[in-house]
Amino acid sequence: MSESPAVSLDELAGQLEDLKFGFPAAQAPAVKLRNTAVSRLREHLRARGTDLDGPLVAVLAGSTGVGKSTLLNSLVGAQVPTSVRRPTTLTPVLVYHPDDELWLAADRILGGFEKIRLLDDDAWDDPAVASAVPERVPAGEEAATAPAPQLILRSTPKMPPGMCLIDCPDLDSYLDTNRELAQHLLEVADLWIFVTTANRYRDEPGLELLRKAARRDVAIGAVLNRVTQGSLLAAKQDLSAEISASNLKDVPIFAIMETQIADGELPAEDLVSLRNWLDNLAGDALMHSAMARQTLFGSLHEVLDLSEKVFDAAAAEGQMRSDAQQTVEQLEQQLLEFVDAQIVAPTWFQGEPADLLEPCVRCQLEEYQAENRWIRQRLKWKNVWLNQQPQPNAALDAVKRAVASSVSNLDFQMEQMIADALQDSVLPDSGQIVDETSQPLDGSELLEQRSLTPAECCRQAGWNRDEKLSTDDAQTLFLSVLFAGMASPETCQFTRVDELLGAFFDISTRLRLRSWSRSTLRRGLHARINQRIATLRQSIPDSDNSELIAAGRKTLRTLREEWS
Repeated sequence: MSESPAVSLDELAGQLEDLKFGFPAAQAPAVKLRNTAVSRLREHLRARGTDLDGPLVAVLAGSTGVGKSTLLNSLVGAQVPTSVRRPTTLTPVLVYHPDDELWLAADRILGGFEKIRLLDDDAWDDPAVASAVPERVPAGEEAATAPAPQLILRSTPKMPPGMCLIDCPDLDSYLDTNRELAQHLLEVADLWIFVTTANRYRDEPGLELLRKAARRDVAIGAVLNRVTQGSLLAAKQDLSAEISASNLKDVPIFAIMETQIADGELPAEDLVSLRNWLDNLAGDALMHSAMARQTLFGSLHEVLDLSEKVFDAAAAEGQMRSDAQQTVEQLEQQLLEFVDAQIVAPTWFQGEPADLLEPCVRCQLEEYQAENRWIRQRLKWKNVWLNQQPQPNAALDAVKRAVASSVSNLDFQMEQMIADALQDSVLPDSGQIVDETSQPLDGSELLEQRSLTPAECCRQAGWNRDEKLSTDDAQTLFLSVLFAGMASPETCQFTRVDELLGAFFDISTRLRLRSWSRSTLRRGLHARINQRIATLRQSIPDSDNSELIAAGRKTLRTLREEWS
């Protein structure tokens, strides 16, 4: 491979790693595809593409109990720690010739594994050796916090130079971590050796392995283990038919007869054909290069297709982002229109607030219309004597309660509108999108926060309260302004607030005060909406991958042209 394709492979891996996914609807499958593509680029394709003559990595793969470990022990001619069984893991072992030590040490191949080297004199039952292999994070832990999977390396002169063998975890393991590890090893290997038995070759994990090998155009061989003499021909024919049905061609099948196993090893004569095949692959430069190239090209084209899907998913997430922004904008408009409609035609001041305000307005009108100061004072004495003295504070409290109740109800309705709008939204965590720490909106506090107070009302009218009005009079006028701005005409007529305001203010001032009260309350509710909408906008993932997608697709086109 030229330097340019090597650089392009590195660029593609980096572009895939830099993609950001934030929407759960696209994140999980896209990240899984991305991780698969990146691991194969970094752990196999990049290294193999620059060094076709490096040792072949062969994986013994099959279901539980088909004899993979025994086969490896027999090929090596010694007991090696082919499997480390613990409650949560199975650590694979790679055996290789000492001459290939430097090639493995470079981490150009199988770089995604934590490699643990065992010396020839290491005994696996030695506690010091066993402790050298730490436990991996169990299934269910976040991938971001999980360490790299472990791979035990054991050199032996019994292996031919140029060939490495890995005892793969079971394809049908009941542990997710083992099945994932098996798939990981298959993704970064040059040669798959499918190990099965005379009564297990139709198992679904094995058949899926064959189909996957065909799709990827991986170099593959098959070992039919534990075959009885009478079923040899039929078993080989049936397995050959299954291989052909998987669209695989020229797959060698090596049969191993049912026999007694001595010291954990198969008889050497039963392995002659398999051993010769492996030796030829390792020693014949043309066969070695052809097999490495076959798997390389097949794997590369599959990785390019996977990468295309990842970029498509990133582009789809861009559309999700646009849709989410549009959803929030539409929701904002709906909330604003809803609040405005509620303020234009409120029903807040009916009942108790109007009943308490009416005597305040009536008495103030009587006093205002009195001919002189002495008559106004007599009216006050009369009201006190008859226990009819109005209580502006009580009316103000009633108004605050009415506003608080109405605003809280509006706030609740807005939350329901948000929940309904987000029910089928692509926004992440749409069910908890509204700030859960915020307290329900308090209408009485809203009045104070927005300076909807008697003092501010006087200031808006251009008066000095201390010079013009008493405290009670100022409160009554302020309540009248609120009513005039937001209560229904019928309620205003009942309470005579229009008449009272007409006695104190000209038409332009009345209109200004009405607008002030209504717009001020509206701004307070709009601020609440803005708070909620800001929370929604912040929840939209800021994952603009457009430049990366364009660059990644350009890299894909370059690689397809260079490797066509």
